[in-house]
Amino acid sequence: MKKHLFTSTVLLLLVISASINFTIITMEKEEVIPQNPWKKENAYLKMVSKIDSLLLCHEIAEARQLLEQAEAIRPLDYPSALDVSWFSEELWKNEELEGLSKNNQALGGKINKLSREHLKEKQKANHLVQQLDSLQLQAIARHNVLEELEQENQQLKLKLKEAQTSQKMLTFQTDDGAEVKYIGHAVDHQAEGHGYAVFNKQGFYEGQWLNNLRNGEGEYYWINGDHYAGTYKNGKRNGQGTYHFKSGEQYIGEWKDDLRHGKGKLINAKGKILLEGDWEDDDFLQKITK
Repeated sequence: MKKHLFTSTVLLLLVISASINFTIITMEKEEVIPQNPWKKENAYLKMVSKIDSLLLCHEIAEARQLLEQAEAIRPLDYPSALDVSWFSEELWKNEELEGLSKNNQALGGKINKLSREHLKEKQKANHLVQQLDSLQLQAIARHNVLEELEQENQQLKLKLKEAQTSQKMLTFQTDDGAEVKYIGHAVDHQAEGHGYAVFNKQGFYEGQWLNNLRNGEGEYYWINGDHYAGTYKNGKRNGQGTYHFKSGEQYIGEWKDDLRHGKGKLINAKGKILLEGDWEDDDFLQKITK
């Protein structure tokens, strides 16, 4: 009788122990590991930055695919960063054609204006030549004032040289092979100072130059309607500048070798800040903590 009671007790303890272990294992499997919302938010912001870079390079298909992934992890309190209609190939082609037409009209007006100014400068130069000829004749007739006339003669030569070099029409190529048609100030047959240029029929630039390179403050207009205003160095966007997208977005901040680099922010067409913080080689790194 005692042996039977002992056996029953042992079996009961084994059943209770197994039940406890099963309950613990089940609770461990069902335990919810809290997610880090910051990691998810940061991943979403990096995707938005990458999509923005792809749009800047006109890689529409890849940008559309990445947008679908970004929307899948977008935090609930975040508005949709981009309009899906921007990813239509046909829309981009139409916008580029529309932008090309408008820019061609604007470029045509500027070139006509510059041509008129160039003609005026040429007329001034011809007038100075006539004055020079007149002074030379007077020098022959008035030997007693030869020294004074010679001084005036030299001054007119300097003015003539300045008039002839103040506006030049040049054609040259950039390091990457793009043809540049330039009208503006030149020194030793190189663009230097303020001038205007059409780049390979793909864009228009107005601003400062040095040694045939954009250098200093300037503005560049693309045929698709995009527009940049800011500083250049050695032919590339460097320093502070603002990039205006045809869609209405803007990037305001620092640049290095044509890439967003340093402090900057991305603003949508309605003025809402989408990204603000540090950038490196056109990639968004982290947002500024306020």
